[in-house]
Amino acid sequence: CWINTPLKCIWQDTIRENGKKLLESDELIIISKCANGSYSSKVKKILERSISFVEPFFTIREKEIHHKARTSKKLNFSVFFYGNGIDDVVKKTATNLVLANQKNLNTYDPKIYFINDIKEIKI
Repeated sequence: CWINTPLKCIWQDTIRENGKKLLESDELIIISKCANGSYSSKVKKILERSISFVEPFFTIREKEIHHKARTSKKLNFSVFFYGNGIDDVVKKTATNLVLANQKNLNTYDPKIYFINDIKEIKI
C-alpha cells in the first residue's frame, strides 16, 4: 500500500489514513504505558500503520539510513511513558527507541517524559 495507495493503508479501519493525518499535523504526541522500554502493543500498531508519513525509499541522515521524508515540514514530537517501576535501564531503552523514531520520522528533537500515572499528564 505504501506505493500503490500512498498515505492510505489497505486495512479498512479507523487508523487507515494516519500517515496523511500526520502530514496535516504540527505535532505528534504519544502517550503509552512503558512496556520494557518500548511502547504498548497498541501504540506500536498505530505507529507501524502510520509509516506512510514517510516515503518507502531511503536516504542518509546523520550517517544512518532512514526513510525519505515526504515533506520538509517537521513535527514537534513528545512522548509520555507511564507506569510504576520505570528504572534507569528501562528509561535508557525507551529514550533510545524514541530517538530512533525521531530520526526515521524526521521530527524535531523529542520531549520525553516518564511518569507513574497517566493522570499526571499535563498537555
